[in-house]
Amino acid sequence: MQHLRYIGICAAFLCICHALPANTNLPSGNEQEAVEEQQKENPLLLKDRDLSEEFKNPKRKKRVKLFSTNKNLKLISARAARGDVAAMQELAKACETGAGTPQNFQKAFSLYKKAADSGYINAMYSLGRCYENGIGTPPDSDKALFWYDKAAGMGMAHAYKNAADMYQKKGGKENLKKAFELFEKGARSYVPSCIYALGCCYEDGIGVDKDSSKAVEFMRAAAALGISKAQLYMAKAYESGKSVKKDAAKALDYYMKAATRGEVEAKIFLAPKFENGDGVAKSPETAFAYYLEGAQAGDALCQKKAADFYYTNNSKDTEAYRAFFWYKKAADAGFVGALHGLGKCYENGVGIERNYDKAFEYYKEYASSTGDGLAFFELARCYEEGIGTAIFPIEAFKNYQKAAELKCSKAYAPLGECFDKGIGVEADEVKAAEYFKMAADAGDDRGVYNLAIYLYYGKGKIPSDPKQAVKTLEEHAEGNRDAMVHLIEFYSDGITADRRKAEFWKKELDKYDELVKESIEAKDAKEK
Repeated sequence: MQHLRYIGICAAFLCICHALPANTNLPSGNEQEAVEEQQKENPLLLKDRDLSEEFKNPKRKKRVKLFSTNKNLKLISARAARGDVAAMQELAKACETGAGTPQNFQKAFSLYKKAADSGYINAMYSLGRCYENGIGTPPDSDKALFWYDKAAGMGMAHAYKNAADMYQKKGGKENLKKAFELFEKGARSYVPSCIYALGCCYEDGIGVDKDSSKAVEFMRAAAALGISKAQLYMAKAYESGKSVKKDAAKALDYYMKAATRGEVEAKIFLAPKFENGDGVAKSPETAFAYYLEGAQAGDALCQKKAADFYYTNNSKDTEAYRAFFWYKKAADAGFVGALHGLGKCYENGVGIERNYDKAFEYYKEYASSTGDGLAFFELARCYEEGIGTAIFPIEAFKNYQKAAELKCSKAYAPLGECFDKGIGVEADEVKAAEYFKMAADAGDDRGVYNLAIYLYYGKGKIPSDPKQAVKTLEEHAEGNRDAMVHLIEFYSDGITADRRKAEFWKKELDKYDELVKESIEAKDAKEK
């Protein structure tokens, strides 16, 4: 693996060298030697490449172990007192981080300043951080830029990035051009963040003319070095075919790499892939984890998906509450699909006190906002059963019909029942049979059950076949009380009479009713 990683890094470096203009100035040999000499002076000195991450949040409470014993700290303090600039730098780090000594930002700043004024390049970089972040001194962007620029001028690789960032913040044509030049120097010094920044410059025309081809070259190199945002850029490029040949497999590979490095946008893209097994091994757990991260990042679709998971798995109060919480977040963010979830929560008392009026309001808003078939199905059900509204058979029929027209398969069976029983419309067994068949073809047990009844009696121009009807009912009787009742009836009389089977289904019905009773009692007790 190490060998492969080395090959990858070499390849990335070749990309950089190819992409950079031939006349880009590298730090001189003398400057490089000076930097290396200073780093050799103190073996305890941290590499500067660690500083940008290590001190990203300088006021954190985390203590960094720089010294193995208090004796080392005493020796370094003594050397600093004698004017050793490298020791001053190390002692300043200890004061800043609280490693082996009480945290003291003012003392850290003073030591950095003294070492920087004496020409110590590492201290110049550190002093720039102090002025940028207000460590032991009031923030001062001009002074921060001065010291970053000075360290960069002496060839410190990571100072290029900091100085360039500050020039970019200042804005203006000359400052942007200066930033671009510093990014180039950083890229020549093999600083991954500078390589990525160059890609951004070429992409957006910052300090240089836009050049999508060059942007891709630098982004590819930065991605090979593990810059997650560059990996995300390359994923999108291969997905859309922007400046590269469209390649779904490469796009997926880059999305996976970016997600592994924590890019939430990549996880949002991959979540449905893992949910459906699209190009990756199906993993509901990974899908949910990615949806949840997306939800926490403010993505409304992910909030709705996370809510769906919690709604389905709401055995605990915390899970039920989270379902309602994320549906509400998504709805407040304008994701109208979450209105359906809110309606279900209020109707069933999931994560919130049961409120049929609110459930009906959300279903109604969902229908008017989306025109989705499922929305009209829920609204029809409310009108049929009197959920948050008076029972209106005609409105129930109209909404079931609208849902069916919009290809909502859930509406086929109840619409068939409307035609069968004359609910909100004149009874029509032929039309009822048509919708029961559509529901059955869609795999809806309610449709299968109704179609079996029609098959038993030969209704709606369907030839009678009692034996096949009973067989179909048995196959779909689990959890279907009406099917059990009819099986008892059919096995008790007529050409399908079978006393033993009738007794069997009576026992199954009793078991089912007992389970339902226990479930209702448990839910009522929980709500009380």
